[in-house]
Amino acid sequence: MGVRADYSLQVVSARSFQRAETHPLHDVKQVIAHIKPYRPNIIVADAGYGADKNAELFRHFPEAFYSCKWETSTNPYSVKNFIDQWNRRKRLVSVDKTSKM
Repeated sequence: MGVRADYSLQVVSARSFQRAETHPLHDVKQVIAHIKPYRPNIIVADAGYGADKNAELFRHFPEAFYSCKWETSTNPYSVKNFIDQWNRRKRLVSVDKTSKM
């Protein structure tokens, strides 16, 4: 999936990938092989996807890869970030989940 300049979504492909308990990086290698021909300029994976899997994505797409960290605030008086925070140096996107619901 991609986003065009006018912010409309462009779906290139939708697939599922099989995990293999005996080969820990099997599914992420399938993802890499599938998306590499599209030369993505931004890839955002959930930080909970797995440190080794995110590291593998970063190894193959060092300029495009970001890890996404979801933050949840239960304090009704806390400040909410309505704009996602992108950290290029850490390759991390912080998203306030409570502002997205």
